[in-house]
Amino acid sequence: MFCIKLAIFPGKFDPINNGQLDIIKKALKFFDKLIVLVLQNVKKKALFPVESRLNFIKSATLNFNNVEVDYWPKLLNEYINLCGACAIIRGVKNTTNFNKEINIATLTRTLNESVEVFFMLPNPKNIYINSKLVHRLCLAQKNLGSVVPKIVEQEIKKEV
Repeated sequence: MFCIKLAIFPGKFDPINNGQLDIIKKALKFFDKLIVLVLQNVKKKALFPVESRLNFIKSATLNFNNVEVDYWPKLLNEYINLCGACAIIRGVKNTTNFNKEINIATLTRTLNESVEVFFMLPNPKNIYINSKLVHRLCLAQKNLGSVVPKIVEQEIKKEV
C-alpha cells in the first residue's frame, strides 16, 4: 500500500516571506506533498486580503509541483482531519518564537494525537524576517527584495 506523507504548513502569510519559503523548501525534502494553508488570525489585522495572500504563495511556489495552497477560516485541527495530514510544519526563529510555537504544538497534539509537529529553522540569512518588518517595508514602499520572493515583490508593488 502506498501512503502519501502529507504535511501542512499553516500561517497567516501576510505576505509570504523568504524565511517561510525556506521552510517550504526544507519541508519538501521530508514530505511527498505540502499544503501551505492560509489561516485567519482574528487578533491580527491583515495587510493583504486572503485572495492576494493565496496568489502570492502560488506565485512563490509555482515551480514546486508537490505544493498545494489553500485557505481555511476555521480551526486547524478540523482541516487536519479533513485532509488526513500526518504532520504540521512550524517555523521557528528564536527562543521566544519557539516557546510560543511549543504551546501551539501542544494544543495541536492534544486535539489530534495522530499528527506530528515539526519545527524548522529558516536559512540564517532570513532568520530576522517577520511580518512586522515586511509590513513596515510594504507601507513605506521600500525595497522588499531581501525579505520576500522577487515575484511576490512585483505583485505587491501592483497592489500597494
